[in-house]
Amino acid sequence: MDLPRDAKWSGNNAVVTDARDIPDDDEVWSRVAWTTVATPGDRIVWQAIENLGARRALAEMWAGRSCARVRGLAELLDVTPADIESFRRRYPTPPRQAAVASVQALTRTLGLAVLSPQTPGWPERLYDLGPYQPTVLFARGNAVFLDSVPTLGVVGSRSPSRDGLNTTGALTRRAVDWGYAIVSGGARGIDWAAHESAAELNAPQVMVLATASDRPASWQPQMVQRVAHRGVVVTETPPGHSITGASFLHRNRVIAALSDRLVVVEAAERSGSLNTASHAKALGRDVSAVVSRPKDHKNAGCYRLVEEWGADRYRVVNMTPADRPAGL
Repeated sequence: MDLPRDAKWSGNNAVVTDARDIPDDDEVWSRVAWTTVATPGDRIVWQAIENLGARRALAEMWAGRSCARVRGLAELLDVTPADIESFRRRYPTPPRQAAVASVQALTRTLGLAVLSPQTPGWPERLYDLGPYQPTVLFARGNAVFLDSVPTLGVVGSRSPSRDGLNTTGALTRRAVDWGYAIVSGGARGIDWAAHESAAELNAPQVMVLATASDRPASWQPQMVQRVAHRGVVVTETPPGHSITGASFLHRNRVIAALSDRLVVVEAAERSGSLNTASHAKALGRDVSAVVSRPKDHKNAGCYRLVEEWGADRYRVVNMTPADRPAGL
């Protein structure tokens, strides 16, 4: 992880962490245990792990129901007793040993990396999420692209126009020419076009899945393999586990955090891409939106980003290096 942040990408695989080579580190695997019960981005879970360590937190968070016990735990974590009670309602039982063993076995069988603050390859960008950062990431591919090269997040509609797809291709090619790794979420539409364009160029990229690595959507497996070959695929969901509708919103904050700059290519008024943009803005990332054609229902969200949120207008057509936006 020694490369400068403005470095061109290379084929160095030195920082890949394979779960089959990870020692049985109690802290790392205790963090994995947390992923079998807790919702991604849970602030109280982060507080518990941060203050107690993942292993001790597993022992303490469900121990004792007395008022004195709850107050003492709340003081230890710098939260309120109501926070502790809310935590216990959300997660009435601790992780089951069989569930954790299953995740461990699948992780090793699939050859996944388990990335955490205790392992090589954990991206420093994620610290910007504060108490909402992932507990671990399950990764396949080259983890160097998570933190040692400049990154551009590209997101947008799942049902884009032809103009949106063409713009995504042009934007991706330009970003790759300028030495950026592409970050997106593996969804249909704009996300897929960004991954496809980067793959055609054999360029580095990061795919942030909402699903578990062994449970991609029906259209994803081939692209997952292509991205992992030249980049990295990451997810917070442990292998063997299902997701909920909220998992896609949780995923969006990781896309935002891993992106130095985010471009929304095409988005409707209520697009999930606006959720990603809101995270990016909150993290202090530069956010741009493509508004290269008259406003319509497919790009109303992009106009909203520019007109109400102060996002930059991004244009790809006829751009030259002299037109390169700040940060890109």
